[in-house]
Formats: sequence, structure tokens, C-alpha cells
Amino acid sequence: MNGMRKRPLCLICIGLMLVIWICRQAGIPIFGEPASALRADSYLEEHSPVCVTGTISGRMEKPNSTQYYLKNSYLLIRQEKIPVHKILLTTQAEERFPVGAVIEAAGSLERLQPPGNPGEFDSSAYYGCQGIYYSMWGEELRALSVPDFSFGEMVLSVRETVTEGLFRITGPETAGVLAAMVFGDREALPEETGISYRITGVTHILSVSGLHFSMLGSALFGLLLRLRVRQAAAAGTAAALMGFYCLLTGGQAAAVRAFIMFGAMLGARLLRRSYDLLSALALAAILLLLGQPGYLFYSGFQLSFAAVLGIGTVYPVLRRFLPKRCGREKACRAGAGRRKVKKALKTLAQNVLSWGAVTAATQPLVCFWFYEVPVWSLPVNLLLLPTMNLVMISGMAGGLAAMVWPALGKILVFPAAVCLRGYDFLTGAVRFLPGAAWICGQPEIWQAALFYAGLTVCVLLLKAYLQKREERQGNRESPGHTRLGKGRKGRRERLRLLSGAAAVMVLSCAVLFRRQYPEFSLTALDVGQGDCLVLNRGGNLCYLVDGGSSSEKNAGKYRILPYLKQQGIGTVEGIFLTHPDEDHMNGIRELMEMIAGRETSL
Repeated sequence: MNGMRKRPLCLICIGLMLVIWICRQAGIPIFGEPASALRADSYLEEHSPVCVTGTISGRMEKPNSTQYYLKNSYLLIRQEKIPVHKILLTTQAEERFPVGAVIEAAGSLERLQPPGNPGEFDSSAYYGCQGIYYSMWGEELRALSVPDFSFGEMVLSVRETVTEGLFRITGPETAGVLAAMVFGDREALPEETGISYRITGVTHILSVSGLHFSMLGSALFGLLLRLRVRQAAAAGTAAALMGFYCLLTGGQAAAVRAFIMFGAMLGARLLRRSYDLLSALALAAILLLLGQPGYLFYSGFQLSFAAVLGIGTVYPVLRRFLPKRCGREKACRAGAGRRKVKKALKTLAQNVLSWGAVTAATQPLVCFWFYEVPVWSLPVNLLLLPTMNLVMISGMAGGLAAMVWPALGKILVFPAAVCLRGYDFLTGAVRFLPGAAWICGQPEIWQAALFYAGLTVCVLLLKAYLQKREERQGNRESPGHTRLGKGRKGRRERLRLLSGAAAVMVLSCAVLFRRQYPEFSLTALDVGQGDCLVLNRGGNLCYLVDGGSSSEKNAGKYRILPYLKQQGIGTVEGIFLTHPDEDHMNGIRELMEMIAGRETSL
């Protein structure tokens, strides 16, 4: 609590989160939903084709369509305008409209609906966090006004140009991965690569995070200082360029969080004040939630902040268990080779501990949102992360160079291409190992809360142990400080603290991963035009009766499998097919193919 009192931003952040949560529980509309939503919904129930107008705030190219994000949108009814705030517009029209243009679209407008099955991706919640509650299939589009210059379109053009340059100078698989790593754009990410990264627990390298900003921003700031640019000018230039990079990534929550923290770090250096990671994290959360309160319930926001929280609270405690660097002449007589080995081992230990801290802080969220745990995540991350900086710098430099000199771009991107081939080989091999991922199911919120409470107690016990150990080491340097019996008593006390921390952590994991299954359940899944029944007895025996759809694509992947994972069902004992029509069996066939290709641990 003393630490919290010294960090008022942390207390303000916690208070703001509580207010947002209470408002949501009370049904207070603070999440951007238009006040006229009920009126618009009643109109949509009676009429199908509609006409809307809005300003383009973003554009995304899909393989067979284009998506526009519209803001300040209105549903046009005769001579009346009904505000619907933001709309996700999808169209196959060939004409491309720039960001900032005001367009009119005719087509089918509908409210985003929650999923029909537990575990299924909730698009209404995902877009609702961004203030988008309606989607539209646009059949006819026309521009009402087009600005002479649009900063948003300029940013988007730079992003598209660099991405196209990557595809010109390297293979589509490498370019797709680099586009995801550099800009967070996963549209061109190879499906096999995405599956391998997910099962091996390295999907985070495809997300724009603090690693990108700390690495690129610090390198840029250091370069400017080396060029003898004044510190204030160097900081302002670095902040401006990293802000532009944040816009290039689409302004994702994790990227904005990283940019704010990077700016706080520069500000602390300019003001000659100490930089506090937790206060900077709280500042980023406050600014993001004030702009869009719905982010509090967005998985990307939660995982990003939980990971940094683990680095800021759990890792410093674990790091104190490592031996301190010895400054004595006697301890430094080892040869250069031995010193390098010791340094490498210490770096390895630090990486293991940082992975453990991040995993502990994010594990409940990973289980809650994705229902499975990557078993081989630690060794894969340890092998991949040392080359991440090289891949990022090489990929970004190659993409920028390709805009003016493709030959130079090919040379610069070559190291990234080589590393990514190694990534593919490693993750692809680990993916086919036995038990590469464990389906754990979705925990209850109270289970996640108890896990975090247990983690807090564990950290406090470890800090108490370290304090006792440091006091003992300090006392040992004082001659005649204690007797033998007192030393034994202190050793037993420290052992109890360590044992208590281990017991609390084991108990917390047991609570988090425990699943309570009904004695018998029969569930009819929503698969559209088709059938699928799931029979489950106590979580030990599960059978499927049919599984297919004639109206929904990939029913096995997006309807049946998510439900099984959410329920913690990792094994299906048998499948009954009533007859071989496609709407009864194509989902089952898809599951079989995914199991054979190790695309799932089912």
C-alpha cells in the first residue's frame, strides 16, 4: 500500500476501472452506443434495404472485399436522419474511397449480434469495444465529398506502399509475417504460420507491442544524440516519428499503450526525473479508457497491460534471486571465455524469469479468452526472442528501401527472411510434438480473481523471504552478530516463506484450472442450417451426433471446435452420423482434417 500511495496515477487508474465496470453492470450507456439505437433497431426489423451516410475513418483491404470504418454515420429515412454513430461497411465495389471522404451507401444494415454458442468469437463485443454496433453490406456506394488532402489517407497510403514493397522483394509467406510483425496487419499472414505460432505460444511476436517501441524508439533517440542533436529536439523528433508509427499500425490498443509509455520515458529523461514503469502504465490506461471505456473489456487491452504489469511487479522480485554481479577482484579472475559463459547463463536465466513473470500475469486471461495453454511456449520463446530485434529492423528497413530501391530492399530484408524460415521450421516441428497444447477450458471470473489474489500473496511471501535473506547476509558481515541456534531459526523461517509461496502458487493454479462439469449434458449447437448435438458425461466422456451446416462456412472450425474448447473438452470418444448429407457431416470432416494436420490439440 505504501508503494501505491507513492503512485497516485495507479490509484486513479484502479478507480476509473471500477467506475467503468460499475457503469456497465448498471447498464449506463457510456460505451459509445448511440442513444437512438432502439429506434434504428425497430426500423431495421421492418425494412431491409437502407441508405446510410458517414465519414470514412479507416479502410482495410480483404482478399475479396474492402472494409470501411464509418464515423458520424446516419441512417437516412425519407427526410430524417437517425444517428447510428459508427458502422463497419463491407463492399465488393471496385472503386476505392479515401479516408476522410463522406460517402453514401445503400444495402443491408444490421446490428452486430452476439454468438449463438459459448466459446464462439463474439464480434459484437469485439467491435462494441471500439464503439461499432452496426455492420452493413454495401451494394451501391457514392462519394458525397472528397477532401483535397487527408492525413489519415496519407498514413494508410504509406502503410500500403511499404507492405506492397515487402511483397515485391521477398516471398508472400515472409512478407505476410513481416506485415503482421511491423504493422499488426494479419490479412496476408499465412494460415499455417498463424496456426503454428498459436499452438507454440509465440503469437505475441505478431502483435505490435512495447518491444517494438522501446527498440525502435530508443535506437532512434540514441542515433539522434550521437548526431549531436540537442536532447529536447531528439526526444521530440523520436516521439513524433514513433507517434506516426503508432498511426501506421492502425492505432491498436497495445500500440497506443506502448507509445504513451515511450513518451513518458522520454519526458522523464528530459525533466531528469526517474521513470516509473507502473505509473507510466497507469497513465496509458487512463488515457485509453477515457477515450474508449469499452477497451476495459477487450482481450487485447487486458493482455497487453497484464504482460507489462507482470514485468513491473513479478519480474523484479524473481530477478532478485539471481546472484548479484561480483565486483571483487578475486571473483573476477576467471578467463574471458568463462565470463562469457556466465554472462550467457545469466541472460538465459533472466529471459526464463521474465517469461515466467509474463506467463503468471497473463495466464488467467489466456485461459479465459483462448481456452488452451501452449505447453512448449518457454523453450520456443527462448530460441526465437534473441533474433526478434534483427527481424524487426531488417524487415522495416527492407520495406522502406523497397519504396525507392528494390535491389537494396532485397539485401536488407534477407536476414529477416532467413530468421523467419527458421521460425517456421521450429514452430512447425514443435506443433507436431505430443501434447503441444492443452485444452483447459474457460475459467470462471472468480477463479481468475482467486489466481491473481494467490499470485499477489506469493509475490509478498517471496519479497519477505528476500528481505530475510538480505538481512542475514548483512548480519554475516558483522563479526559476532549471532549464535548458531539463531541462524538455524532464521533458516527455518526462510524455508517456511519459500514453502508457503510455492504452496500458494500450486493452489492458485489448481483453482484456475479446475473445471466443474455437470453429471450429464446435452447441447444443441447453433450451426445455422444443419445439426450438431454434443453429449457430455461429467467431462470424461463426450460424443458428437452429427456436425455440419449448409448455411455457415467452416462450421467445424468456428462453431463446433470453439464450444468444445470453451467447455474444456480435449477428447471426443465417438461421433454418430445419422445420414451423410453435407449439413450433417461437413463440420465433422473439417474437424478430422484439423486433427490430422495438428491444427488443434483436440
